[in-house]
Amino acid sequence: MHRADSVEHLYNQLFMMNMRNDTTCTGRVKPLQHHIFYAWIALPTKSHPIMSVQLTFLPEDHTALGFPMKDRSRLTTITIPMVADSGCQSSIIPLHSALAMGINKADIIPVKLTMCGAIKEDLGVESGIIARACTSDAVGTNRSSKLMIYVSAKMEKAFNCREALITLGAIHADIAEIPASWPQDLRIRRIL
Repeated sequence: MHRADSVEHLYNQLFMMNMRNDTTCTGRVKPLQHHIFYAWIALPTKSHPIMSVQLTFLPEDHTALGFPMKDRSRLTTITIPMVADSGCQSSIIPLHSALAMGINKADIIPVKLTMCGAIKEDLGVESGIIARACTSDAVGTNRSSKLMIYVSAKMEKAFNCREALITLGAIHADIAEIPASWPQDLRIRRIL
């Protein structure tokens, strides 16, 4: 399988749902489409929202962490679409996006992290950068946050994690919490 095909396959496995067109499935006459309960109606699943984010590399923060940048003359701010994924635990961008910011590969911070997607496939984290992410909400209020963003040559799309979405004001801080009013035995316990 070609590398680009395998990346697209990985993305589709993690984040896309397609309806099959065949007429039989496991002995049934017709497969059932995705349904939601408002009286059991067939509706397609919602895809992850995409947000436009401006990323600005922060060389001073790299220096503060012990990774000074040698040449800052090519640095530029980029605007990229990022998948807003509240289930993603760390923000990640493709290597080509980091390089588009004018960063040399030698200036990217080496990291000790392995990220796996929903199907437990290694997402290929190679390094990280410190950047300011800026966006604006529906009424035009500017939002920004400093982030450590991981970099992967395997990824073709960029993802904003839950923490970034919270600090940018896109989601509420307790979105992933099970209400305290639920019986204790029904609540999902956090496993670290």
